[in-house]
Amino acid sequence: MIKLIRFVKLFSQEDFVMFRLYAELTAGSSKAVYKDFDNDSFSFKLEETEGSIKGIFTAKKDMTMSKFILKGDRNFDGEDLFYANGYQAWTTSREFSKHDKFDGLLKAAKISKFTAHFVGMSGDYHFEEYGEEGKFHGYTYCYFRKKGGKEITLYGSKSERNGYTIFEVDMKDDDFNIKKDVEGLALNAGQEYEMFDIAIISGEMDDVMDKYFFDFVGCKKPAIDHLSGYTSWYNYFQNINEDIILRDLDGLDRASEEVNIFQVDDGYQAAVGICHCKG
Repeated sequence: MIKLIRFVKLFSQEDFVMFRLYAELTAGSSKAVYKDFDNDSFSFKLEETEGSIKGIFTAKKDMTMSKFILKGDRNFDGEDLFYANGYQAWTTSREFSKHDKFDGLLKAAKISKFTAHFVGMSGDYHFEEYGEEGKFHGYTYCYFRKKGGKEITLYGSKSERNGYTIFEVDMKDDDFNIKKDVEGLALNAGQEYEMFDIAIISGEMDDVMDKYFFDFVGCKKPAIDHLSGYTSWYNYFQNINEDIILRDLDGLDRASEEVNIFQVDDGYQAAVGICHCKG
């Protein structure tokens, strides 16, 4: 069974994505691969609403999941850009074209096995693939944009409590996949599990982001519209002292009307490590 989902209007054209299901699981002692939406082990129902899709998985027997992917076809040309949201705050989030390549870890981090392993723990570098032209992935939300265009189409998960939602593209082969991180997930017969609840929103960047984060996800709107300021970390890392901080604080006088924040980051401590304090 192949499920057809009609996506929202994209760049003045109707954009269609044909999704195919791919699931790996173990039931009892048997490992199996499924490519249909309704079978002897589970059923999967996609519900399309205005601007979103929701996917409900219902187990028909006790099982342990390994993979669950909706594999889609989407045409990419040289003008298309894909925004990949990084694994966490220390990983790269940016737009990519089909001719770009992202190697993951910086070369400097690979000077030894120790540094590669240690730095690799700051992201998904130990369990995801990097380095192939046109292939990229991101977490929780992504968007597509034309080069020079102001409009984007965003696909974003409402919640990651049931596991990461991973958006993958192979822009060379016109693939767009939505994957749920379900490895090791145990389900009982008759149990329902929400795989996806994904918003699909088109428009200009600020409007789309507001609708996604505030209206769909339910994030609280900030008390002020704009924040700017200073942090010591990206200038000095841990190598700060009182003279540096006071000098930079004085230096911000000329921009005092625009500055909301002055952040003193790591390096202010007398020592680094476990505090063995008395009293």
